[in-house]
Amino acid sequence: MKIGIVGFDTSHSYVFPQKLRALAETDPRYAALEFPLGWPGDPATAVHPEILEGTRKEMDALGVRPVDSLDALVRECDGFLLENVNGDTHLEAAGHLLPSGKPVFIDKPLANTYADALAIQALAEQHGTPVWTASSLRFEPNLLDALERSVDIQGIDAYGPAPYFEKGRGIVYYGIHTAEMIFSAMGPGIETVQTLWHEDGEIVAGRWKDGRMAVLRGGRKRVNAFGGVIHGEQSIAFSATGDFYAAMARRLGDFFLDGTCPVPMAESVEVIGFLDAAVCSREAGGRPIGVREALEQ
Repeated sequence: MKIGIVGFDTSHSYVFPQKLRALAETDPRYAALEFPLGWPGDPATAVHPEILEGTRKEMDALGVRPVDSLDALVRECDGFLLENVNGDTHLEAAGHLLPSGKPVFIDKPLANTYADALAIQALAEQHGTPVWTASSLRFEPNLLDALERSVDIQGIDAYGPAPYFEKGRGIVYYGIHTAEMIFSAMGPGIETVQTLWHEDGEIVAGRWKDGRMAVLRGGRKRVNAFGGVIHGEQSIAFSATGDFYAAMARRLGDFFLDGTCPVPMAESVEVIGFLDAAVCSREAGGRPIGVREALEQ
């Protein structure tokens, strides 16, 4: 099965194929996945243009041949890793990829806005295309262990780096990692979001429809680690120090081989709704914002 790689402005463009090749050494099922072609993407929209040259070298080492257009990739491949970091480009790319009906993984963030995320979901449903998205932090082993030991989860306080990038729409791009950890504990049902902002970081509080609450603490100064505390019958702390890339790669492989989507698209769309509302709350001076209200901003 030939998997085409879309976008070279992230290390994920070569790390995920590398991890899948490593899995194939112990499980021959994954040897069926090949990565012959890639489309580098438009440098003008890249969040990390400074790494494009280095990524190209890594892709060359993997034997990935670049093609000159996204449509050429669609014609030649059986599935796709959409790796462009800029969420503003994902709806347009989805317009090329999803009508093919071939399976697509969209790397985080699914989109930079709730409206774009909903549009991508609608495209996938229209064409019956298997598609999913996630941060690899969702599958971090210590988080999964903490979730397995948690009973009657009422909330989670999660932390992680939240640097801002020019094309990342504030908290959306890098805050997605911490938001994914939150939703892995809370599930869907986000209703209202409120942001307390400072240039060195921000705290985003979310209230779910059933009254449960969660907190995202995003730091932009001396914050390099992910972790949190899950609140249930007991409070269970975790530190995200496990090999989440390997865990993510296995789920990617299973998706392409048998169609398993480990995260429902409706939940992934809500993650973007949560982050979009966080941006809107910041812009509104910190007042609470309903997720549906974010569509109207």
